[in-house]
Amino acid sequence: MGISIRNQNKGIEVRTLNHLTIPRLLLTVFAAITCAQAQPQLRNNGIADGPPGRVLPQNALLHAQFNNPYQAIENFEKLILSAVPERLVPPDLKPLMDEEHPLLTLLGMQTVQAPLTQEQIRAMTGLGIDRPLTLTFYLGEPGKSFIVSLPVDDFDAFSGFLEKSLKIRSFESVSVGGKTFVKAGLKTPWLQTIYLAGSADRVYLSGSESLLMLLYPGATDLHLADSPLMRNLKDITSKNDLWLTFNPNLLKPFAPQLEFFKYIPLNMLISKRAELLQNIPPDQKAMIDMRLRLQLGVNGLEEFSDYVECFLSATYEELYDLVVTGIRSFNGISLGLKLDSAFPRASFYLHSDSLQADASTRPIPLGDVRDALRRIPGTHRHISITGQTPTIGPSPRITSWLSRLKAGIEAKKLNPNFVIALQKIHLETLHAQPVSSRVPWTLQTSTSVNPPPLMGDFSSLEAYGNSLSDRTGQPITRFVTITPRQQDDVLEQSLRQKITAYEQNTKLVNQTLFPKHQPMQLIDKVYRLKSRTLDRGVKEQTWETAFVSRGGLFGFNQHELISRSVYYTRNVGDWSIFHQASGSPGWIEQLQPLASPQANKGLERLLDQVPNGANSLCAHRFLAGLPDVINTAADFEALLHRDVNGYLTRVRSISRETPDKAEFTRKIQSIQFPPLVQSINRNPETGDVYCLLPGGIVYPRPAVLPHLVRLFSAFSEHADDFGGLLCYTRVEDGTYEGSIVPSTESLANLIRLVGNSLHEQLLSTPNALDELRDQVWMPQDRDPSRLSEIILKNPALEFLPIPGQPGAWGTPAPKTEPKISVTIAPRASATPKRQIDLTNYYNASMNETWQVGGLAENDLKSLPQGNPEFCGVPFDVRGIVQLTGNSAEEQLSVKFPQKVPGIAVNQNASKLHALHACAWTETDGNQIGSFVLHYEDGETRELPIIYGKHVRDWWTPANTPATTDSQVAWKGANTASSASQIALQIYKTTWDNPRPEVAISTIDYVSSRSQAAPYLIAITLE
Repeated sequence: MGISIRNQNKGIEVRTLNHLTIPRLLLTVFAAITCAQAQPQLRNNGIADGPPGRVLPQNALLHAQFNNPYQAIENFEKLILSAVPERLVPPDLKPLMDEEHPLLTLLGMQTVQAPLTQEQIRAMTGLGIDRPLTLTFYLGEPGKSFIVSLPVDDFDAFSGFLEKSLKIRSFESVSVGGKTFVKAGLKTPWLQTIYLAGSADRVYLSGSESLLMLLYPGATDLHLADSPLMRNLKDITSKNDLWLTFNPNLLKPFAPQLEFFKYIPLNMLISKRAELLQNIPPDQKAMIDMRLRLQLGVNGLEEFSDYVECFLSATYEELYDLVVTGIRSFNGISLGLKLDSAFPRASFYLHSDSLQADASTRPIPLGDVRDALRRIPGTHRHISITGQTPTIGPSPRITSWLSRLKAGIEAKKLNPNFVIALQKIHLETLHAQPVSSRVPWTLQTSTSVNPPPLMGDFSSLEAYGNSLSDRTGQPITRFVTITPRQQDDVLEQSLRQKITAYEQNTKLVNQTLFPKHQPMQLIDKVYRLKSRTLDRGVKEQTWETAFVSRGGLFGFNQHELISRSVYYTRNVGDWSIFHQASGSPGWIEQLQPLASPQANKGLERLLDQVPNGANSLCAHRFLAGLPDVINTAADFEALLHRDVNGYLTRVRSISRETPDKAEFTRKIQSIQFPPLVQSINRNPETGDVYCLLPGGIVYPRPAVLPHLVRLFSAFSEHADDFGGLLCYTRVEDGTYEGSIVPSTESLANLIRLVGNSLHEQLLSTPNALDELRDQVWMPQDRDPSRLSEIILKNPALEFLPIPGQPGAWGTPAPKTEPKISVTIAPRASATPKRQIDLTNYYNASMNETWQVGGLAENDLKSLPQGNPEFCGVPFDVRGIVQLTGNSAEEQLSVKFPQKVPGIAVNQNASKLHALHACAWTETDGNQIGSFVLHYEDGETRELPIIYGKHVRDWWTPANTPATTDSQVAWKGANTASSASQIALQIYKTTWDNPRPEVAISTIDYVSSRSQAAPYLIAITLE
C-alpha cells in the first residue's frame, strides 16, 4: 500500500510507488518519527557528532552516499537551461529566465508559491540538503540491518514536517543501556519496527536497536571511515557526487571453508574412474589396451586413465587456486556518478590486491599526445590512445599448470617426457612484441585517407556513382596509427619479429616433440615481409601469409594461397605514422605537420577530463560531423534535381511534339531513367509531364535541404568546438577504474541554436512554416489519381510500390467483392461437353482490368476468345476464375475467393488440360493452389499447382526460366506491360486423371494462400 505526504496549506503532495523499495523505506522511516498523541521529542539524543563515515560502525556490506543533493539539482538545472532556445521562450516566462534559478523558481511557485531555494527547503523540512545523505547495509536480516542518515538543520521544522505528513501505528521513547531513542511501530508487513536517534546535526534511522546503539560515543572504536577499503576511497568519494561501495570483507572469513570442498570433486573423479574400468568387459578392455599401446604408446587403459586423471586434477586444482586467490585478493566494487552540468561521469571501480600499476599498461603522457594532435592535420573526431603495453611473455598460469601436471605424473611413476617437452616449448617460445609495447604511447585516429569525390564536380548522379564504383575496395577512412618517432621503424621491427618467432617456434616444436622423425607436411605456412621505399620517405610494408604446397599439380611445382596486407609508413616531424593501404599512398605522402599548433576546442575540452595516470582512452565526437552529413545530403539533392530536370526537359520536348500517347510512350522508352525516378506521368487534361520519385513524391518540386542547411548553420559554425563521448581506464595499485564521460555541451548547443534558428527563420515570419510545409509535402504527393497518369515506369524500381496504390506504404486497401463490368460472351451452342462450362464460376472479365487496385489497363483483351486451340487442345475461352493470394490481399482493393467449389463435370476423363496462370511471384517448388477432383463414388483426389513447374507470374520478364511440366500456350502484351517492356504468358498444363474409370462429379479450384494468386481461364477433359 502506498504512502502519501500531504500539506493542506501548501498544496504539496508526494506519492511513493509500491515497487520503489528505497523511497518507500525512507518514507516509512519518516513515519516512525510522528505520533498523533504525546509525540516524543526528536532532538540530539547523544549520538556521536561528525560526518557519517566517522559515526557509522565498520564492517558495512554496502554503503551509498549522496554528497550534495542540492548541488546536483543545480547542475541539472544548468544542463536544462543550457539547451533552452532563448527566442522560443514565451514572453510571460522571459522574466523568469533572469532569476538565479529559473527552474527551481518555477517549480517552487507551482508548489509552495515561493522560489524553491535551499533556504526555503530548509524552512519547510528542516533538512540540510547541501550535506550528505547515506544508506548503509550490514550483514544480517535485510529488513533490519540498515542505517539511514539524514542531515538536519532545524529539528523543530523537521519534526513538524513529519508530524503533519505521516501516521503510524505506535510511537514511543525507549531507553536501552542508558541510551534514549525513539521506537516506532509501523503498519507495513515488511518492516514492523524502526528506531530513530539524533546527533547535533543529523538523524539516524535503523531497523535494529543494536545497530543504533553502536552510534553512541564509546560503543565502538571501529568506524566506517577507518576500514581499509574506505581509506582507499578518499579520492573516489571526493570526485563523485553519488557513490556506492560493496565491501566483501565480511564474507572473506568464509573463504577458508572452501578448502574443505577442494578435494571432493577429485575423490569423486577417482571413484568414478574405478567404477567405469570395472564395468568394461574383459574382451573389450583387451582390445582397447592393444589399440592404446599401438597408437599412443601407453601400457593399456589403466595407464591411459592415470594420464587423464593427472590432466583433470591439475586443471581443476589450477582453476580452484585461481578462484580462491581472486576471492582473497578481491577487496570490493564501487560505482560513482559525478552530476556535472557539462561533463557528467559514470565510473566503475574494482578493488583488488592483484592489481599492480607496474604490471599494467603505462600511463599516457597526455602532454605529448596533445602536442601530436595539435600538429598533425585532421579532424580527429574518433581517437583511441593507449600507453606502452606490457611485454608479452610466458603465461604464469600455464607455467603453474604444467608444473602441477608434471608433479602428478611423476607421483604416479608415469613417463613425464611429453609434459617436459611442453614445458620447454612454453618457456622457450618467442613472443612477437606488438608496436604498442615498443613505444611510450600509441594514438589511433580515424582519417579520410581516400577521400570521396565531391558531388559538385559531377554533372549527374550516374557519373558520381560510376566514380565511386571505380574506387570499390578502397575504404574512404582508415584508423591511422601515430607513435613517437623511434630510431628504427617499429612496425617493420614488429612484423619481422613475427616472422622470426614463427620460424623459431616451428623449429622448437618439431625438435622438441619429434626429435627423431620430423612430421611429413604437404603444405607449408610461410610468412613474408617485403619492404620498399616510395616517394617522400614513404615505406611500403607488404605482409604476406602464404600456404605453399610441396607437390605440384597440373604441371606446376608449387601452388600458393596468399593473404596480403599492405601498410604505408612515414616519419613526420617527431612522429611515426602508418596505416593499412587504401588506394594510393597520396594522403601520407602529402602529410605535413602544421607550422604552429592548432588546438581543436572540442577535443581539448574532452581531454581536460582525463585524469593523470590514465592508461587508455577513446574519444568519439559524433555531432561534430553532423554538418558534413547535412551538407552532403543537400549536395545529393541538388545533383538529383539537376538529373531530373535534364530528363524532364527532354521528355517534355517529346511530349509537345507527340500528342499520341502510344507514340509518346514508344519514343521516351529510349531515354534512360535517372536513378531515383520511379515513373514518368502525364496529366491527360493539361498535358503536363511530371515524375514520381520513390514514396509517391511528385517532381518538379523546390529543393528542401537548403532550408535544413540554413537551420543548422549557427550550430555548424561551432559544431567542432563542443561535445563528444570520452571513455578512459586507469590502473593504480589495488584499483582499476573505468569511466564514461559524455559531454552534454554539443547536444545542448544543437538544441539551443537550432531552436533559435527555427524561430528566426520560420516562426517569426507569418506563413513561413506553412510555406515550408507545402514545399516538403505537396498536396499532389501520394495522390491515388497519379496512378492512372503513369505513362512509363522505371523497370529498375519496379519492386517499389507507389503510395496511393492499395497495399503500399501507409495506404489502406478497402476490399470490395469482384464485379464484372464488361459482359462476358455466352457459351457457343456447339461447344463440346469436354470443354467444361465455367460460366457460373467466372468472377472476372478478360476485357477489363480485373485486378482492381493494381496497374491500370492491365487486362487480357489480346488473348484469343471463343473456342481457340492452344498447344493442340481446344478450350472454351470467355472469362476468368481468379483466386486470392497474400500479395493480392495486400495490394488489391478487390477481395477474390480462396476457393471456387463445385465446378460441375459429371463425366469420365483420362486427362485434364488447364489453361491458366497466376499473378505475383512465389519461390520455385512451392504449391500455390490445386484442383480437387470429387468422384461419383465419394472419393477425392488432389492435383497440386506448383510454381515454376506448372505456372509462373503472367508478367514474365526476359530470361525467366521456363516451366518444367507445362507449355507456354500464349504470349502477348497489354498497355501496362508494354509500358514496362515485359511480356505476358499463359500456360497449358496437362494432368493424368488418377481414377479414369470413375466419373468426376465436380472440381474445386483452391488457392494455397501463397504470395502468388492463381487464376483459371478454361478446362478441357480428354
